[in-house]
Amino acid sequence: MIMFIKNKLDIIWYLLGRNDWVWARMSVEARKTILGVNAKFNDQREDYLDSRDYGAGRIAGGENWENQINRMSLLRGRIINGILDKVKPSAVLEIGPGPGFYTKMICEYDSVQKYVGVDVNHYFLQYLQIHLQDLANRRSGFQFSLLSTDVADLSFDNDFDLAVLISTVHHIPNRFDLFNNMCRMLKTGGHILCLDPSHYLIRLVRLIKKFIFSGYLSDKFYGNLSNLSTHNMCTYGEYLKIARASKLEIVDEWYVLPGRNVVHGHSWLRFFSLEIGILFKKI
Repeated sequence: MIMFIKNKLDIIWYLLGRNDWVWARMSVEARKTILGVNAKFNDQREDYLDSRDYGAGRIAGGENWENQINRMSLLRGRIINGILDKVKPSAVLEIGPGPGFYTKMICEYDSVQKYVGVDVNHYFLQYLQIHLQDLANRRSGFQFSLLSTDVADLSFDNDFDLAVLISTVHHIPNRFDLFNNMCRMLKTGGHILCLDPSHYLIRLVRLIKKFIFSGYLSDKFYGNLSNLSTHNMCTYGEYLKIARASKLEIVDEWYVLPGRNVVHGHSWLRFFSLEIGILFKKI
C-alpha cells in the first residue's frame, strides 16, 4: 500500500472524505506523491491524447474547440456567458482549459483582449495554440499565452478580471494554495468561476458501490499509483472555508440535480447534486 494508505479505513477516508479534510491529514511526503501522480496522469491519460476526441462520450463530436454545438444550449455555457455579460472582462485566466470547448466562447467574447491558459497537458496546449493563433490573426488587439506550469509559479499580479476553472478544481488537491495564488493574480473586484462535479450523497453512494463491486478496497487497486490521482469532487463547505482563508467572498451558487434540474442560489438541495458551480469575488 502507498504511504498514507495502511488499511481499508484509510482508503475509505481517502475516497469519501471532503478534500480539505483528507489533504490536511496527509504527510508532506504523501502530498508530494499525490501531486506527482496527478500531474503525470493528467498529461498522459489515454483519453487526453487526442484533443479532437476528448469528451466524445459526453458531448457529440468531442469537447473541443472545433465542436460546432451551440454552447449556449448547455447549462455551463449559459452560466459562463452570464458571467461574461456581468463582468465584461478584458483579461481572463483559465486554469485547465483542456481542448478549449468553453475557451472558444470566452476568447470570442467582445470585451476579452487578453487570455492566459494554464494546463499540465501538453497535447491540449498544442491543440489550443493553433486555434488561438488563428483567432488572434482575426481579432485586432487580442493577445494570448499558453503555459504548462504550476499556478504558484505564475508571475502575474493584479492582472485579471476573471479566472475560470471548468472541471478543473476536482483534479487539484492543494486548493488553498491554488486559490491564494489566483487571488493574488486577480484585480480587486475580480471574479473566479468554478464549475465541477460535486461530492455529496449521490457520489458517496456510487463510491460505496465501487467498494463493494469494483475492488476499490483491494491492495491491488491502490498498489497502482495511477489510481491515486486526485478526483476529489467539490463541496460548498470547502469553498466557504477557502473563501474565508483568502480575500474572497462567495457571491453566487449553482447546483445541478439528477435530470439536469438546476438550483440557483444556496440550498439544502445541494446535498443531492451532481455538479456545483461557485462564483467568488475578490474583496
